[in-house]
Amino acid sequence: MLANYGLNKEEVNPLINRALAPQNSGQWVPGLMLAAVDYDDAFAARFIAIATGTNTPDNARGAAIKWLPWNRMQGGVTMLKSLLNDPDPKIWSPLASTIAGIYSSRRGVPGESQRPAEIFQPQEVRPLIERMLSSSNQEDWFYAVNLAGMSGDDALTPKLLALATTPHSAEQYNAICALALNRTDEGVKTLKTLLSDPDPGVSGAGRAGHTRSLRGAQRRAGPAAAGG
Repeated sequence: MLANYGLNKEEVNPLINRALAPQNSGQWVPGLMLAAVDYDDAFAARFIAIATGTNTPDNARGAAIKWLPWNRMQGGVTMLKSLLNDPDPKIWSPLASTIAGIYSSRRGVPGESQRPAEIFQPQEVRPLIERMLSSSNQEDWFYAVNLAGMSGDDALTPKLLALATTPHSAEQYNAICALALNRTDEGVKTLKTLLSDPDPGVSGAGRAGHTRSLRGAQRRAGPAAAGG
């Protein structure tokens, strides 16, 4: 909204500074949001402090993690990677959501020369996904399955297969979609089996997943395979 009024950094930065001040924790979330689109490295220290603070309100810590890579701050991705082994379960979902967003982004992370899929290697995020899938929190499961699909980590195939073939499980449909990005024969075989599932929701997800898997295989094989 402030950008629509043509305000420049010199006018906006004092407002952000006040919002992100240590004593103004109630204003941290809107301050972080504004700092994320301001692209000013001057706020890097506050992003890091809020994202890593053990006494930070949960919503503010999640917001700092969510917008950390989009602030163009030097080392934003490095900071996210440092949080991959953080034992606090309250940050797992926002962290997984942020990394999945990086995977799905075509433009990559501001200031990073690597392609999105190169920024986080599957083996780097696998421990986070496994911890979340071991959680009793359904929100963790949702984001973990989504990230598992985005990372394309074949080592997670058994877990995805178990979820995709468990009737009426909360994450069955999401696991089916995640298998579409899996490159193992067992994953493709399971998707084909689900095409004939009597549950229209499951068979529909299976069809969508199988189509997505075929398209992915064609892209990996190159133009010659796609053209026959």
